[in-house]
Amino acid sequence: MEVPKDAAGFVYLIIDKENGMKYIGKKSFWSKRKLKKTDKRRTTIESDWKHYYSSSDKIKALIKENGVERFERHILAIGKLERYVNYLEVKYQFKFNILEEPEMWYNDNINGCWYPHLYDDIDNQVSEDQTILEIALTQNSYKADQQSQQ
Repeated sequence: MEVPKDAAGFVYLIIDKENGMKYIGKKSFWSKRKLKKTDKRRTTIESDWKHYYSSSDKIKALIKENGVERFERHILAIGKLERYVNYLEVKYQFKFNILEEPEMWYNDNINGCWYPHLYDDIDNQVSEDQTILEIALTQNSYKADQQSQQ
C-alpha cells in the first residue's frame, strides 16, 4: 500500500491470533526530522508505518518473543489531518468498549486520560436514565434521516 495523497496518518486494529485480544492505535505516515544535528530546519520524511505494530509495551514484548506472525494488522481509518487521526483513535477506543472490557484489549488507557482499572465499578457508581438516552438516540437518528431524505 502506498501513502494516500494528503493523508496524515491512520488508526489501526491489531488482533492477537492466539488469544483474540486486540489493540487500537494510531500512526502518522510522516515524521519530521533534522537531517543533521546541526540543522535548524526539519525535513518531512516517510515514517516506519509499513512495519509499525504498536507503542504498547505488551505487544512489543510479544512480538519480540513470538514474531509479528502472531498478529493481524488492519487499518480502520485514514485521516488527512493529525487531529482527525487523534479523534478517530479515541472514538474507536470508546466505541469498542476498551474501558468496559479490558480483558479483551491490550490498550492500557485511552488518550492517557482514561484507565480501565479506574472504571471497574462504574455500573455500581452511575445511574443512567434509559428513557432519556433512548429519546436522545432517537432524535439523533431522526435528524440524520431527515437530512438524508433532502
